[in-house]
Amino acid sequence: MMSVNRRRFLALALGWPAVASATATSAVNDYEPTDLVETLLSRAAVPRHSSELWVLIDDKEATLTIFRGNALVERFAPISLGRGGAKTQRIRGDNVTPL
Repeated sequence: MMSVNRRRFLALALGWPAVASATATSAVNDYEPTDLVETLLSRAAVPRHSSELWVLIDDKEATLTIFRGNALVERFAPISLGRGGAKTQRIRGDNVTPL
């Protein structure tokens, strides 16, 4: 039988979780985080309750529309969005209007 000194035991004990996780294949290892901003923007056009006041900015039509629930309150057109258009802001100074 092979003798195990403290140093070898410590190396085996600390190395075991890394070896075990590298060989395991599960759904947890395949997880890709979702983009929170993209998820929120995809749900933005749907009011959470019937009396919620919300704003829709359409950068393609250059309009700003105010809704209460699903009812149109007021619409402003045209609006100015800046040279770079409107995008989710990632970097300060990227010349786009943040959504």
